[in-house]
Amino acid sequence: MTKTNPDALRELIQAFIHRFGLLDLTRTPCGLSISVSDAHALMELLKTPNIDQMNLSKRLGLSKSATTRLVQRLKRRGQISRCRNQLDGRAYNLNLTDKGKRQAEMINRESLKIFGAIISGLSEDAAQQLMQSIPLLIKAIPEFNRNSKSEFIQV
Repeated sequence: MTKTNPDALRELIQAFIHRFGLLDLTRTPCGLSISVSDAHALMELLKTPNIDQMNLSKRLGLSKSATTRLVQRLKRRGQISRCRNQLDGRAYNLNLTDKGKRQAEMINRESLKIFGAIISGLSEDAAQQLMQSIPLLIKAIPEFNRNSKSEFIQV
C-alpha cells in the first residue's frame, strides 16, 4: 500500500481550515466574535479550573510568550483571573471570572451545535471512521519546535 502524496494531505488540511473558517482571526467557526485562540483558552479553563499558565500553554500548543499575551488579553477583558501558585511562586494559576464562565459556556453550546451538525450530516459508518481517523492524524503530527528561528514570509 502506498502512502498518499504530502501535497494531497496538505490540500485536504487547507480545505478543512478554509471551510471551517479558521483563518478568520476575529470569530470562531460557530460565528462568535472572539478569536479561536481566546475561545480555546476559555474552554480549557472551563474544563480545568485553576490550571497553571505553563500547562495551559502546553494544552493549546502555544509558546510561553504567546500564552502570556493571550492571558493578558483575557485578563484585561475581565474573562479570567490570575494568581500566584501557592507551591511555586514563579507560576500563575488561572481561573474564569463569572463573565468568562458565561462566555465559555456559550462557546461550548455554540460549538456543540456546529459539531452536532457535522456528525448528523454523516452516515454512522462515516462518523465512526472520522472519529477513528482524527486521533491517528493527531498522533502522526510531529512536535514542532515553535520557538525555532525560522524565516517567516513577510507580506
